[in-house]
Amino acid sequence: MSKPRVSALVPSFNHSRYIARCLNSIVENGYPKESLEILVGDDHSLDGSQVSIIAMSKKHDNIKYFFNKEKNVGTVKNLNNLLSKANGKYCFMLASDDILLPGSIGTRVDYLERRQDKKFAFGDCIVIDRNGQKTHDSGIMEFHQNITDKEQLNDENILETTIKRWSVPGPVSLYERQAMLEFGGYDEDFCIEDYSTYIKFASKGWLGYIDRKVAAWRVTGKNACMGSNVPRVFADLARTAEKYKSLFVGREREIEMLEWAKQHYAKAAKALGNLA
Repeated sequence: MSKPRVSALVPSFNHSRYIARCLNSIVENGYPKESLEILVGDDHSLDGSQVSIIAMSKKHDNIKYFFNKEKNVGTVKNLNNLLSKANGKYCFMLASDDILLPGSIGTRVDYLERRQDKKFAFGDCIVIDRNGQKTHDSGIMEFHQNITDKEQLNDENILETTIKRWSVPGPVSLYERQAMLEFGGYDEDFCIEDYSTYIKFASKGWLGYIDRKVAAWRVTGKNACMGSNVPRVFADLARTAEKYKSLFVGREREIEMLEWAKQHYAKAAKALGNLA
């Protein structure tokens, strides 16, 4: 039987060193080529990334590329541009310096096909450095250390964990495209796309965790959520919690959790801003 069509969304910016390995990890993941499209959006890279992307597209006809030639628009807008061009039943995002682990597309697709009550699946990842050496065996449990027990990710606890213990790395999710479009795509009000996306799907009970490592997340110190960007990221998390209270009208427990998260992240943003 044919597999559901999947669209890989690959936002790229100044990753000429990594982009070919990233794309190869998608091509070689084991998911049927005829059911997989790979959409690469290069966001005005200045390091020659486009040369590698074009070369890869010549080797693999299911790789399509779109170049922002005039200016850098940022990751979230870049992702929405790619989402608008996607044709898959399911989509996933993989940053151009990250790597998929073998079989990870099919694992997540099979979960969502089996669990008709879910529309968004995520797993764990390993963490690697700029040279590809593993630094942490778990991005969720070891790197962030906010989640200490897998029970916190089961169906009963996943909403509270999402709101109050946010620590899920970027390259681990796969979702139903139509559901994402109904939510309006990625929220361009914020500098990172993750937190608001998880809250939206979790609010419907559509979020599911798979206890498997599905990607290698590259942490170099230049990631968009790190370094001097950290105070802004925490401020955005606070604004996200406030904005998405509207999804929980009449659900006082969830609104209280979001209010707690807003205050928590606002305090962190202030403290980190003072230290910066």
